[in-house]
Amino acid sequence: MTKSLTRNEIGLLALALILMVVAHWHWLPISLSASFIAMLVVRLFWATWMPGPVPMLLRAGISLAVLALLVSEVGMPIGREGGSALLICLLALKLLETQSRRDARLLLAASFFTTMVTFLFSQQIIATVYALFVGAVLFAAMHGVTPGFGKGTPGLGAAIRQALPLSGRLAIAAVPLTLMAFAFFPRLSSPLWGAPWDARTGKTGISDRMEPGAMSGLWNDDTPVMRAVFEGPLPTPQQRYWRGPVLWDFDGTAWLGANRMAYEEGLNLEYDEPSVLKYSVMMEPTEQQWLFPLDLPVRASGIDLRQISDGQTLARRPVIEPKLISFSSATRYRFSAELPPLHRMLALRLPRNNSNPRARAYGEELKARHGANAVAITDEILSMIRRDFTYTLEPPPLMMDRPIDDFLFQTKEGYCEHFSSAYVYVMRAAGIPARVVTGYLGGVYNSSGDYLLVRNSDAHAWAEYWAPGEGWVRVDPTGAVAPERINQGTVDAALPDAIRWYEQGWLGDLGMRMDWVSSRWRQLIIEYDANRQRRMLEPMGFNPLSTSGLTIALGVLGAAALALGVWWSMLNRNRQRPDKLGRAWKRFLKRLERHGLAIEGNEGPNHLCLRAKSKWPQRAAELETLFAGYIALRYGHGKPDSLPALVNALKRYR
Repeated sequence: MTKSLTRNEIGLLALALILMVVAHWHWLPISLSASFIAMLVVRLFWATWMPGPVPMLLRAGISLAVLALLVSEVGMPIGREGGSALLICLLALKLLETQSRRDARLLLAASFFTTMVTFLFSQQIIATVYALFVGAVLFAAMHGVTPGFGKGTPGLGAAIRQALPLSGRLAIAAVPLTLMAFAFFPRLSSPLWGAPWDARTGKTGISDRMEPGAMSGLWNDDTPVMRAVFEGPLPTPQQRYWRGPVLWDFDGTAWLGANRMAYEEGLNLEYDEPSVLKYSVMMEPTEQQWLFPLDLPVRASGIDLRQISDGQTLARRPVIEPKLISFSSATRYRFSAELPPLHRMLALRLPRNNSNPRARAYGEELKARHGANAVAITDEILSMIRRDFTYTLEPPPLMMDRPIDDFLFQTKEGYCEHFSSAYVYVMRAAGIPARVVTGYLGGVYNSSGDYLLVRNSDAHAWAEYWAPGEGWVRVDPTGAVAPERINQGTVDAALPDAIRWYEQGWLGDLGMRMDWVSSRWRQLIIEYDANRQRRMLEPMGFNPLSTSGLTIALGVLGAAALALGVWWSMLNRNRQRPDKLGRAWKRFLKRLERHGLAIEGNEGPNHLCLRAKSKWPQRAAELETLFAGYIALRYGHGKPDSLPALVNALKRYR
């Protein structure tokens, strides 16, 4: 029994690791994925054409090159992305030198863990199903590197076909225990792992910094941000403003969020109770603290959050897992009828360097003409935008030292962030307190799940100005140049070129159905927390539900599930496989017996062949061929490939 791996076994290892790398495609940079797969393919071809492992000098060169690429793509190999990429890289490098069965088993054991690492990045149903498939392939590879397994198998394909049924049987045997563990294992209030996150940008394009191009770069990003289910009719498209970060400070180029210590928690809000909409939001992990309720929220529950005086709603901790939040939002309200002095100062502040002199002069001109009449000033600004400006997905670049001037008086082409930024700047120059609000506008109705789907492509920026007696008033300058964007709530309505081919016709319907399946997966599986567990198990008699009770139930039912799995895996284990050749041979002998050839139970095939040829000499050649083929396959060293042909010949013989 050799300890060295055969060519088929190395091929099975390389295939399993390639599938493991593909499981990380949704977060791993393409260059790294391609380099890891290339290393595995090199090992596969090396095993095919060259004996032994890849030479050390070649391995060293590949290692240095790939590690350098890794650092350039994901930074230092620490944290979630860097550490995971390094682990995958080391597994691929290990296969280049793997030659023994012991190393193969260690490599596969580490690959199981690395496959599960993908759940730190995504818990979508497609990623989960694929990870389970990769696990089955890794089990098959475990069988494949067992000494003596698949001996004499003519190729890699045949070895895979022989190993997969065994691993599939093992996976099915584990299902009962898995279900019991899922239902009864005590749920924690937070994930078992502490995954690091990027608190600066997160997974969504919305942040507390907005500069030219920040929103327009998201129009083709269909990543879901949240799904909203309403109690009653849906809000109109003009009401679908999902409020996020509020930006107060302008540094000459970008708008920034103010220091949150500058204003207090709680909203100064007066609203009409009949205008309140009640709804639930399933937030996707954004790795940020901002929540995006419908403008403007009056109540919220389901998560530890806080509301601050400018209307932002913040979770106490970054949202690193799906969250279900219940909101109530008013559509008719008066927001901050009294403006604190600190807020007034923040809402009028402009950069000291006077980086946009023409825009500032334009604001001062409007102030001289209209005084403190915010409505008149707004009407004149919007009239200019409606007359002279163009809404586009690809705005031209702006001069970074004077972007407002360049946009207002030179390019006159922009996306929502350009219009809101310029409007707020001019309003402040005219002496009217104003600020930028970012978030999302619109949402696509999914009829399969009866909810609004809000995606990154719905990212939007608008403005608010403050007027005595009215409080903060929303103004969306984009509506002056692209009213369809506001009235219908989609970029596609304003810019038909923005619609993607896969959003039309039956492909669009299929996409909505798949999103509904994904949302149900979130609700039933990912969001199965302690409260859901309690509601499910209390009708079964687990009341009050305690950790000790769950542990006992898990132990008893888990043991039963384990026994069921063992019984399934052992079922037919000792039973012989169906003998196609034996069945065909017995039918052949019965056919000879019916035609007058006496069959003795202890008679061997050689002697029987002689008697058959003597009885039917005209068939001697045919009988000789059939008997010889049977003897070669049953007692000799006949080629397995000839089995189907012989079985068919025995069945057809008359």
